[in-house]
Amino acid sequence: MDRELYKHSCGLYLADAMGWQERKFGPGIIPKGDVIHTTMTKIIDDNDDSDWAKDAIKICVQLLQEGKRWPDSLNQPDIRGFQKYRSQTGMTRDPYIGAITSHMKMYGKVPEGLSIPWYLWTPRTWNWHKYLKTGKMWRLNLYDRFKPKEPHKKDFVNVLRNQREIAINYKLLNT
Repeated sequence: MDRELYKHSCGLYLADAMGWQERKFGPGIIPKGDVIHTTMTKIIDDNDDSDWAKDAIKICVQLLQEGKRWPDSLNQPDIRGFQKYRSQTGMTRDPYIGAITSHMKMYGKVPEGLSIPWYLWTPRTWNWHKYLKTGKMWRLNLYDRFKPKEPHKKDFVNVLRNQREIAINYKLLNT
């Protein structure tokens, strides 16, 4: 991660708001929508297996199971004159990919009871998730079939691609 990270009082990591976020959502905005992805990426990048990391993974998985992007303690009042920040339940793939990958690294398996919502599925995501759950090689082959040949122009997409590969490597090494 290129931005400065800090641990919030909720126990998870946040990054400082980027300029475009402050212009769009107002000064003092907390980029809470990325708290799960930011925390999981830090754990993955640091190879953190501490008690804090285990607790953070548990908290993030529970939030995702509840369909939440951030804990309630990060809710802020809307600032008049600025666009409303995404909803707490407005989900995307990145927190799921980060949580599943960090759980794979820590425990060697997909978290129990965690599934990416159907509306976020792509053929690649579906086969990645099913391979990690079942270990069936034909799922991995289908995942590879949909693999892009070039790096994406957006860095965060490449981070997600890398996290998927990390999870696959842990599955391959532990089966």
